[in-house]
Amino acid sequence: METFTIHADNVNVEEIMKEIQRRVLEKKQAGIYSDEELQRITELKQDLSPKKNERYSEMNLHLRRLHHNWDVAASSTIITSHRKILGPFMVAIKKIGFRALLFFGSAFFTRQTEYNAAGVRFSSSVLEELTRLNEENRQLRKMQEELLRQIQELQQQTRPCE
Repeated sequence: METFTIHADNVNVEEIMKEIQRRVLEKKQAGIYSDEELQRITELKQDLSPKKNERYSEMNLHLRRLHHNWDVAASSTIITSHRKILGPFMVAIKKIGFRALLFFGSAFFTRQTEYNAAGVRFSSSVLEELTRLNEENRQLRKMQEELLRQIQELQQQTRPCE
């Protein structure tokens, strides 16, 4: 098979796609590609779909953020200052303020932290279940396609007998 060259100044995507399809058809007719290989390539292409991967990566990103930020307790806050002279004084005032806030708002922080932790656990469980169901669905589709193919083969085998 001859190769073709793409010049960057006038790229015609439709022409390239037609050429690729023509070559795949030639190779299929020549027996180089089987139907099973083409089906496997199609499945791989669908698995690598940017939209599918983008959706899951975005969900995983949000879940990682939830895992990282679920604890809103003021005691976990690190207070620092970059000022040389006023810095130690400002840090001391902020620490006193945060301790007062924690003392008066500890019930709120405790309840909010518990709620956030439950939300993160729930989100993690939902994502795990969604991933499991997607895999199960993919396997069922594959099985369905195989069964349909077998049915078609059996129907073709029984037709000559009629």
